Amino acid sequence: MINWKDHEPEQATAAINRFLALYPNHPGTDYMLYLKGMVTFTPPSAFLTSYTGQDPSERDPKGLRQSYHAFKELVERYPDSRYSIDARQRLVWLVSTIADNETNVAEYYYKRHGYVAAINRAQAVLREFSGVQASERALYIMMKSYEELNMPEQASDAKRVLDQNFPDSKYYKYGLEGPSSWTDWFSPHNWFN
Repeated sequence: MINWKDHEPEQATAAINRFLALYPNHPGTDYMLYLKGMVTFTPPSAFLTSYTGQDPSERDPKGLRQSYHAFKELVERYPDSRYSIDARQRLVWLVSTIADNETNVAEYYYKRHGYVAAINRAQAVLREFSGVQASERALYIMMKSYEELNMPEQASDAKRVLDQNFPDSKYYKYGLEGPSSWTDWFSPHNWFN
């Protein structure tokens, strides 16, 4: 996949899609699905993430979703493929990152008083990505949004679910800002805030 190595993911994806359309039963279909997932799978290095402060869940999720769908198709259609083990591991990371992205969007709406939109995004996290860590923040955003909308019954329901699943939730103590650390000063993205 020369296009992929040349950092042209759109052309690489188009070539893979052509191949899959022309040869749907080819013995290498599992490999092509794996490549399709890899083309847009770009987890940041731990060093760069800690230095720049950009979480992968804060980027445009389009590529992450494309990777997710390709790896999911690979795992479902070819569960015994030699690429399925790696694809499953990547799916775990992708699900968590996409859920974090949806929760970031919910928080964005909440902070701008778009409470209905915040609730919708938080509900999407709970509905589509059960069991992820982002569920805690999504539930807290739902609870606070319902409080702002003066809907005490719904706020109480969200609080009950939050308490059941995260009895020691840090969000009760710190809110959405979270605890700050003196090491935050060393992160360049905080220098100009």
